[in-house]
Amino acid sequence: MSPIEVIVLVETSTEEDETTYLLQSETNKKHLLKALDNVEKGNLIYVDLDEYEKSCL
Repeated sequence: MSPIEVIVLVETSTEEDETTYLLQSETNKKHLLKALDNVEKGNLIYVDLDEYEKSCL
């Protein structure tokens, strides 16, 4: 039986750094907070990616 190699990439989470970066701009912050509000209110648009892909061809 052949040996099996496994490579594990360990990265520290940059999620907090990305969020901090995105919220630095007041305009971007307002846009993101409005988007979160829309999600909480259920104002969502569902897209069937297969149908979308077909319409682009």
